[in-house]
Formats: sequence, C-alpha cells, structure tokens
Amino acid sequence: MSLPPSTTASSPLPEAFPLREPAYSPGSPFAAIAALRPPHVPRRTALHSASAHEVLILAMDQFARGIFRMPHVQLRLHSHSYTTSHPYSLYQPFSRAAQLFSIATSILGVAERLRLATQRAHWAQQADGVLAQMRMEGLEAGVRVHAHAFPHTHPHTHAAHSHSPTHSLDGAWAEEDWRGAVAGARGRCWLVVGTARGESSETALEGGADPAVVLNAPDAADAREALGTAITFFERAKGGAASSVEETEISPLIAEALLTLANLTADENTREELYARAQAEAGEGLPLGLELPVPGLAALALGVTRESKPQEDEVMDVRMDERMDES
Repeated sequence: MSLPPSTTASSPLPEAFPLREPAYSPGSPFAAIAALRPPHVPRRTALHSASAHEVLILAMDQFARGIFRMPHVQLRLHSHSYTTSHPYSLYQPFSRAAQLFSIATSILGVAERLRLATQRAHWAQQADGVLAQMRMEGLEAGVRVHAHAFPHTHPHTHAAHSHSPTHSLDGAWAEEDWRGAVAGARGRCWLVVGTARGESSETALEGGADPAVVLNAPDAADAREALGTAITFFERAKGGAASSVEETEISPLIAEALLTLANLTADENTREELYARAQAEAGEGLPLGLELPVPGLAALALGVTRESKPQEDEVMDVRMDERMDES
C-alpha cells in the first residue's frame, strides 16, 4: 500500500562518516595518505561497528592529515611569560610539542588495553614514533602542557601507579622536565612492546616447553631488545626526575621491565642479576602482585631442572656401594 504524498519517506540523510574515500587531486598530500593506507584496511570503517584497533587506524589517518594543518608557532627571542591564575586560560600559546605528547599518550593509553599482543606492540610503537617527533617541534625551548596530556595507569599492573608529573600547570616547562616526561612515556611504549613480544614465550614456558628452545627463539630476542630499550628510557627519566615522588613513580615500571626481562633470559647468572635489580627497584615489595624466585632457584622458575649437587652424588654412590655389598 502506497503512502499518502504528505507522508512519503524523505531522501536519506548523507552519511556522517562516508565509507567511500573522497576523490583527491593527484598532487594532494591526502591522496598520498590514502594510497599508503595499510592493506588490511582497504576502505573506511563505520565507527559504530569498528574495533578499537580500527578506530586507532582511523585516528592515525586523521592525525596524519591534520598535522599538515597544525600551525607552526615561531619562537621569539624575547618570549613573554604566559603565567595566569587559571591553568586553562585562553592566553596559553599553542604548542605542537604539547599536542604531539597528548596524541602519543592517548594512543598509548588505548594500546595498553588491547587484547591482542600484536596490536598492543604495533600501537605502542606508533605512539613512540609520535613522541620521537617532539625534538623537532621545539622541545629544547620548553612548552606548556596540562595534566590531561599525561598517561594514567598501566592497565596490566595489579596495583595502580600514577605516572602524572607533579609540576604546576602554570608556566612553561624547563627542558629537563620535558626530557624526563618524554623519556618516561617512551619507556612505557617499549615496555608494552616488550611484554607483548614476550607473551608467547612466557606462555610456552608456563606450558612446559623447553626453555633452551623458547628463549633462543627470535620472538624472545625481540622481546629482550624492546625491554632493554624500555629500561634505558626509564633510567633516563628517573635520572632527570625533579622530585623523589617522580622517582618512586618510575621505579615500579623499571622493576616490571627488569622482572619480565629476567624471565626471558637464558643465562642463569644474568637472570639472577636482573632479579636482584628488580628487587632493589621495587623496595620492600614487588609491584604487580608478583614474587621473585628464591635466589639460586631461578632455573626452577623457568622449568629448568637443576643438576644434582656433588654432595648428593656422593650420597648416591655410597648407597649403591652398600647395596652391592649386601648382594
């Protein structure tokens, strides 16, 4: 049955987020971005049905487009202080470095919560790539940033650790402050990469696989390299910490990286050293609800059977001799 003319359905509204790519001119940078879009995302994705991974792809696509339009604020020789009574004053200067830091830590915050290890590693590396650009955006001059731009809580830890710097929101940051903040954020990126790459190795060890095979595999080597990078960044951030509070915020992350690295290390002596360093960083109690193996039993923690001690061998020889005499 046809509807009366007054109730005829109107034409559909245009899509808020069209799935088809607009036609860009060949010389447009947006055409190059669309051409370089990863092959596993052949078209745009509807936001209502997209996964977190797909939304991040769209977000990075928009970021790549928007960075061409982001204004460049030229640094003046005699820059004025923009200190105000309210941290969100309209008179705060625009800072590309602060925007990059906010974007990177937002990506990292989502990456830490992804279920698939490969996706966590991928997006943590993407966040690290954004952080690496900050040196080219006037990092040496110091920039203003607000607390919302900083990371929150590591989701894979059993205890919540706040990683927000304790600086005042008013006034520009000193170069040392920014270097420490960026180093800490990059350390978190590589900690996510290292734990994600080592996840399959730890699962295999827990399942009773041969440690000699698992720990010498390429995945374990990649995980160790990433964790070593994370430790380097964390130590750099800790060395540049402006207060003891910031040091205590970084120490649990160093302990986590050291502990994970120790679990993926084949050499027993090196492993014991890493466990000792993790315990020293953790202080009274290890974070994450984890416990260090008893010194000398690290091999047992990885499922490796210890060789019998000489004293035990001598006892067994004596018992065998006694049995031979009795027979």
